[in-house]
Amino acid sequence: MKLIKALIPKFVKGWIFKAMKPWVYFGVYFRDARRYARYSSVFSNREKRENLRSLIAIDYHRIEKGLALANPRFAFGKAVVENLISLMDRYLTLYEADWTILDAIASLQSYFDRFSTAEILEKPRKRFDLLKSQLSPEQQERSQDAIGTFCLEGHRKTLDFNFSDFYCSRHSVREFSEDPVSIELIEESIVLAMRAPSVCNRQPWKVYCVSEAETIQQLCQIQGGSRGFATEINKLLVVGVDLSEFYLVGERNECWVDGGIFLQSLLISLHAKGLGACPLNWCVSTSVDEQARKIISIKGGHALIALVAVGGLKDTTKFARSERRPVEDVLTHV
Repeated sequence: MKLIKALIPKFVKGWIFKAMKPWVYFGVYFRDARRYARYSSVFSNREKRENLRSLIAIDYHRIEKGLALANPRFAFGKAVVENLISLMDRYLTLYEADWTILDAIASLQSYFDRFSTAEILEKPRKRFDLLKSQLSPEQQERSQDAIGTFCLEGHRKTLDFNFSDFYCSRHSVREFSEDPVSIELIEESIVLAMRAPSVCNRQPWKVYCVSEAETIQQLCQIQGGSRGFATEINKLLVVGVDLSEFYLVGERNECWVDGGIFLQSLLISLHAKGLGACPLNWCVSTSVDEQARKIISIKGGHALIALVAVGGLKDTTKFARSERRPVEDVLTHV
């Protein structure tokens, strides 16, 4: 093959490359579209557990958003409430009650408490009470208002430190200490990162934490962006998004939006926990993506966003300064 490539004139190689490029693009986009159609709720899957959870979250978040308005319309969203109760009833028929149902219960309870005098809600209120009766006494007693409040004075107290200094002190670190990174710190960082916003609060994120050195090296080798420091990585986080959380064609790119927001939150959280981290982009071919999925058995419905190399910090650590563009190059006043 090498001999044949050497004998082919350069201009002929260029023609071949141009002829193949559309097919390569088509193959990649077709594969992404097929994955989205297979695992999202656009065409089917509406009774699978993950997909039902998403549909329930969409509706109860609509209720929460309405209740969080300064002056919500009296008994707003009756159709949404009725649809949510139907989805929850279906969920409890197929699966046991879990955090999805309990969160939805909290939203509906706040809703019915707010509009307790609304006669038009009598029928859905009875359905809601019947649905609650299917829960255990402990689950029924769970008391949590779906709407929280915070005061400006309290908010200002949380800002009693130099956030600019903290935020600007984070850098992509490519050299780590030999100190092992505890799983507890990784979990704490992920819990913090999950405060990130997501579409309808669906929280579609998935993180695979790789600790085995050999597996870390395999993934780093096919990713190709950690040459020179891959052997120092103590934990490698593979960040993904569950496509079963989406149900519209218009949401086909939402995994990259929600995934990117979560990724930045994760980097800041790792930094706050005193760890060094470096995001490694996942701009790879279809074959490399499939190879990674086989190495750590990534679920088919999880779209990969990025890898994050994590390790302990040395007393002194070098970093690429990477100056930022002037703000006028980014900001457009309209």
